[in-house]
Amino acid sequence: MSLVPKQSNAIVVCFLNEDSARHASVLIRRFKRIYPAIRVGAVFWVESEKERQEPALREADFVATTLTSAAREALADAPASLVTPARKIRTRRSSNKTGITAARSEL
Repeated sequence: MSLVPKQSNAIVVCFLNEDSARHASVLIRRFKRIYPAIRVGAVFWVESEKERQEPALREADFVATTLTSAAREALADAPASLVTPARKIRTRRSSNKTGITAARSEL
């Protein structure tokens, strides 16, 4: 919880190429859960000088491919998006003690 100082207004996650878009969406979703009031964005560094199409990340507040655009987006005064991350559904184990007692009686 203490990764980001309280006065921060953006988190920028950097990746080496567009193939990491799935990892970026997972990491952005985690940051959005922990820090819902902070803008979270991703930067995908490109190999060539010409800009490629930025991967679409619906959880991210911004996506960039250059240092200039990443800095411009991170320093912008735009509010954080209010995308509510999907809740993880947890299932409980049944309290079936017959399987445990049956296994112990076989020993």
